[in-house]
Amino acid sequence: MSVAPDRWTLRQGEPLYLTFQVRLVAGEPLVLIEGGDYRNRLGRPESYALSAFDVERGRSLPIRDAGPQLGGVVGGRRLSVDKPFRGGCCSRTGSASRPPARTGS
Repeated sequence: MSVAPDRWTLRQGEPLYLTFQVRLVAGEPLVLIEGGDYRNRLGRPESYALSAFDVERGRSLPIRDAGPQLGGVVGGRRLSVDKPFRGGCCSRTGSASRPPARTGS
């Protein structure tokens, strides 16, 4: 599994979007279950734990509370050696919003 931000520099209050990829290196195809955790005030998945650290000031930065969790649609994505899964996750810290990038089937 790999995770990378969509960009490396941002200003306070801007949303941060992450893209992750799950790739099998060998073995039988699997089904990755995703969803069911994004219906909240910020529209971000709650099953991911994010943290941010200000290296210049030497302190952790606050992550906005997403409010009550109301669930969401759950689905399975088939994974195989030749078909990795790419998905997105976001930490919205500003007023701008866009849905996370999701590809694959």
